Amino acid sequence: MNCPTCQHENPEKAAFCEECGAKLERDCPQCGEPNSPSAKFCIGCGYDLSGPGESSQPSPPGQGPAIAASEGERRQATVLFSDLSGFTAMTEKLDPEEVQGLMRRLKDRAVEIVEAHGGIVSQFVGDEVLALFGIPTAHEDDPVRAVRAAQGIHELARELSPEVEEKIGRGLRMHSGIDTGLVVTSTADVRDGTIGVTGDTVNTAARLKALAGDDAILLTPETQRLVADFFDTEPSDATQLKGKAAAVTPFRITGETAVRSRFQAAEARGFTPYTGREE
Repeated sequence: MNCPTCQHENPEKAAFCEECGAKLERDCPQCGEPNSPSAKFCIGCGYDLSGPGESSQPSPPGQGPAIAASEGERRQATVLFSDLSGFTAMTEKLDPEEVQGLMRRLKDRAVEIVEAHGGIVSQFVGDEVLALFGIPTAHEDDPVRAVRAAQGIHELARELSPEVEEKIGRGLRMHSGIDTGLVVTSTADVRDGTIGVTGDTVNTAARLKALAGDDAILLTPETQRLVADFFDTEPSDATQLKGKAAAVTPFRITGETAVRSRFQAAEARGFTPYTGREE
């Protein structure tokens, strides 16, 4: 393996260059998968490795590294992955500048939608958006917020679709996957505060996104249980997701209920007896 810094040829199993000490593998900041120095995208999860990341070159004497990762924090969060169906058709049939302009509008408005629901956009990878709810600020209804943000992003794609449907021969639609659970967060780049997340919750949301059909929002059973009072869902067939020991039964969002608050949800379920009221 040739060192990307000094071009010295190293043994295949070498992790650092024997000539200059540069690291020969890059660990993906999202899933931890080792990648070659020339990799543009992670072989484990597709994370964009061409952006700011851990430097493979030693820092100059007397200076700290330009990029530093924090030790990480365990958080309960809801992870939303949304991907655009029709992107390949656009790139094949439209001028690159037209594609870039439309994708810029979609991404800018997607950020607005996610932030309006109290979440943050962690990253864009091509035509895919990764949004986090519960990081850095947690809300008691983060799963509900994530579903509503996904609905808003799907509506956005439908609004933009008429601009290109005749040119590319198909419509633009989003498809999304959502999971809720434990993640580990870290600051991937101290210069711009980018938040990185790792954990099974991230991987599961990405797998559901890949399974979802056009305009579909798929939830894990854990997330469905947390949003069941607010959204109508229907179960899909149990499927074996990569990395999961047991099959998972995804739930698809089919509509919204009349419930708009936790009090209304409790009222619909029935209140518990009020003890000691006379006293």
